[in-house]
Amino acid sequence: MVRTIPVSEWIRPAPPLTGHTTREQVVRRLMFALAASMALGPIAAQPLPSPDPLKGSIAVELRAWSPGGADRLQAVIVQFVRVEVDGDQYAAERLIESTVAGDEGRVYLLNVEPGRYAAVGYRTRGGGFVAVRDTQWVFLEKPLIDATIVDVTPGAVAFAGVYVTGGTPWRRNAENKDEDKASAADSAQVHYLALMFPQAEQKSTLARIYGRNPVYLGNYMPKRSRGRGPEAEAEFWAEARKDRDLDETWLSAFGK
Repeated sequence: MVRTIPVSEWIRPAPPLTGHTTREQVVRRLMFALAASMALGPIAAQPLPSPDPLKGSIAVELRAWSPGGADRLQAVIVQFVRVEVDGDQYAAERLIESTVAGDEGRVYLLNVEPGRYAAVGYRTRGGGFVAVRDTQWVFLEKPLIDATIVDVTPGAVAFAGVYVTGGTPWRRNAENKDEDKASAADSAQVHYLALMFPQAEQKSTLARIYGRNPVYLGNYMPKRSRGRGPEAEAEFWAEARKDRDLDETWLSAFGK
């Protein structure tokens, strides 16, 4: 079975308990959460588009460590931008969402027009019950955006690399309690947060985003990242084939 996560669907939490909560209700709810979290591995496969020989694709692996390293967060959706001229990667106005995701943070953008692209942010899932309750958004800092820049050519897949980011939470500005700002965010992170959540300047909206879908700054961790050298790419595709991230049609088209 192809291990893909459709971008149009997401696991919904169990309905809230109402009235008097019995021990049986609590147990049933915990069992539902456990079953849902276990199901997050091979989520039902969705049909993939056929490879277009006039277009290209991108493969990347992104994972984050939440503050303190308590949870390993795997990318399931990556937002890309097209880079027409140097600097576009920091302030593009159009986001391009990835097509499918495999295991361990491996994500693919399929059948995209040839050109230069970069990853700027991603949505994750955590482990255990966190995966059922929350998703997390990670916005990449400039050095990591630059590291993911690839040139897409027709009929080929561009490997953007394997990266691990740190996780600094989006926090309230300590000097002005009525204003919400990123803690040590660079201009690219501020821009893409505003682009994805245009109403984030509103206190109530940011509180809601942070409450159910925590927002992190993706600080580049080069010592934990394998980058995109030959060994990293070979290991990426070996794991992708083993875990059946993509079907044979796509793997053959990529020569993997």
